Amino acid sequence: MRDDRPANGEAGDGASGVAEPLRAPLPEAKESAVRTAALPDAEPRPNGAAIALSAVGALLSGRLDREALAEQILELALRSLPIALLCLAFIGVVLEEHAAHEARRAFIGLDQVGPMFFQLTIREFAPAISGIVVAARVGSGIAAEIGWMAQTEQIDALRLLGRDLAADVYGPRLAAGLLASVLAALLGVAAAGFAGGLWAHATAGGHLAAFVSLRLIGARDWLLLAAKAVASGVAVPLAAVHAGLELGGKPDGVARATSAGVVRGTLWVLAADVAIGATLWWLP
Repeated sequence: MRDDRPANGEAGDGASGVAEPLRAPLPEAKESAVRTAALPDAEPRPNGAAIALSAVGALLSGRLDREALAEQILELALRSLPIALLCLAFIGVVLEEHAAHEARRAFIGLDQVGPMFFQLTIREFAPAISGIVVAARVGSGIAAEIGWMAQTEQIDALRLLGRDLAADVYGPRLAAGLLASVLAALLGVAAAGFAGGLWAHATAGGHLAAFVSLRLIGARDWLLLAAKAVASGVAVPLAAVHAGLELGGKPDGVARATSAGVVRGTLWVLAADVAIGATLWWLP
């Protein structure tokens, strides 16, 4: 009888034949992971403490990328001032109106209560409002940019090329955020006082000096303003950089990093405001 079965190693027709197994292609995500794992000397992203130490060290040592620094100062610091000054001018008008109301209730002149409200502007409102505005404007921009760089693997590429991330990426943004916070707080005091004084002159016929008076302002008030502005200027960009690195590599990383950068920066501003105020208040 003739044997019609296929020879050993040949594929037969029908269900009885043994087909050669096909090799399934790797999914795109797995291929990307394999390529990333194959890159030499790939390091994990630094944590928050490492980011802060490296950025502050680059800033204090002066080894920042000059071109990146100029770009960040123009984009983040200078373009953040108009909205910060507008917000503090509005605060000055509100405080002046409240001061005029209290003066009328107590049957005293505006020059008796106006300086107290101006002192409150220097101590609390100017650093807090400017810090929150910087967190919204500067923090969102830094977090979105770093998140996009992390999502497109630019951070990993710079690291593998041996570039100093602290000098090229983290430090310039820290310097720009610090400058934005200090300028917004200092110029915000002038904007609040000038707007409040003009409003007092327009509505109550008072003089500018009735609200803008340094009679009650001491060294501690200026120290509070400077310390809170510097703390906000350091905390906001570092929180934004950390949020961008932490969340930027995910599918919706840029949006999540932007939101997290603003929220974390605002929380750090408020926490620093309370801590510095409580500390300096009890100093002799």
